[in-house]
Amino acid sequence: MNIKFYLTVLLCCVIACLKSQCDTGSEPECTCETAEVLCSVSELDGFSGSMSSFQHPNDGPDNFCPPSGLFTNNPTWFAFIAWCEDITMEIEYENCTMVGGFIGAQLAVYTDCSWDEQVDCDSQCENNSTVSIDMQGLTIGESYYVMLDGCNGSACDFEISVSPTDCDEFIEEWDDPVTEDLVVCIGQGVSYDVENLSGATNWHWYIDGEEVEITASARYDIVWGEEGTYELCVDVSNICLEVDEEPQANCVMITVGNPDAGEIDINDSPECPNEIMEISVSDYNMSDTYEQYLIIVDMEGEVVQVISGNPIYDFTWPSCGVFTVYSLNFPEGEEVEVPGVGDDYFGSDCMFYCCDENSSTLEFVDEDAPEFEDEPRDITIDCHLLLEELDLDDIESIDTEDNCAESVEILGIETVMPILVMEVLLYVNGCMRMTAATRWFIPKP
Repeated sequence: MNIKFYLTVLLCCVIACLKSQCDTGSEPECTCETAEVLCSVSELDGFSGSMSSFQHPNDGPDNFCPPSGLFTNNPTWFAFIAWCEDITMEIEYENCTMVGGFIGAQLAVYTDCSWDEQVDCDSQCENNSTVSIDMQGLTIGESYYVMLDGCNGSACDFEISVSPTDCDEFIEEWDDPVTEDLVVCIGQGVSYDVENLSGATNWHWYIDGEEVEITASARYDIVWGEEGTYELCVDVSNICLEVDEEPQANCVMITVGNPDAGEIDINDSPECPNEIMEISVSDYNMSDTYEQYLIIVDMEGEVVQVISGNPIYDFTWPSCGVFTVYSLNFPEGEEVEVPGVGDDYFGSDCMFYCCDENSSTLEFVDEDAPEFEDEPRDITIDCHLLLEELDLDDIESIDTEDNCAESVEILGIETVMPILVMEVLLYVNGCMRMTAATRWFIPKP
């Protein structure tokens, strides 16, 4: 029984301290700026008291409740945090004192103590009446400031009622994760934008359990400086709810990557078709959590080979051609698209993705012209009809040797004109080469 009595007395003392009146000008209720902020407007429901006759007109706004042009005299201030968007407050008053022929009460509510934005107001300068304010579209979690004043300084007995009565403090639950971008690159600046939860006024950011920042908005900017895997969490609070209360922290694992595609070395390029070139990559990020690819494309950008993981690869091609070799490196989890054979590929966007890529060129080419095994002799005749007498009217094939093929057979081509040098074009292993045999014709005039 004694315990219940002491608790009741303590509760009454707390309520009385929160909602006392302004008697000397030094009490918190005398000014808007010093009014104690109640965690819920529901705490005012059913509260009764007596207005003070202490006059301090400078602690309230002039020309409020337009167009009435009212001014304050003996204001009493209450402050509360809104947990409902729409709230109605009524104050019944009676037994008012008359000051200068005026009697009654007036009520107003503001968004802050500059009094620039008035939510609603009411004035009833008569005895035994009610003043009420209808507050609509309030911002959840924001503070609002209520002023009760007497007409020309009149003081009344009053009782407050609030509707609804269940506007208790809360912060809504998380619906979305911190981010869907789970992989970032070292040195990359990232802005993490999370839900702007109703009721939250502070966002607490943690990395691996250590609080690193408190922001007044649902955004956190960070430049990741070290490679690794980190737990990034965000939690919320307000003036009434501590950070360790509901909702629980919103956490996600972030991989900070340091991809390195290394250096590409291509042995003996250019080389003859069907020869083997060794392609190797050194100094790339070999960690088990990274993916490494060699991607080889032809001159049209079509992929002809994709090699995963192996830093050394032997590559050959049956004909002449120029190829681009890409070395691509990125951490696991990054959604870099790796092409397949036959796809078009012109490199990855490593400005957008956390990856690193470089490239090099290799060539299969025949740089030396074929040589005749038995070089045809040059002849000079007066008329091409003499070729038949010389048994040279049939063009025969000519055996040659080439650096990129074991044997090459060339069929000669004859054209008759003065002082002609005949050039023969041929393809060896898909490489266009040029050799020549000449016949000189001097037609008779």
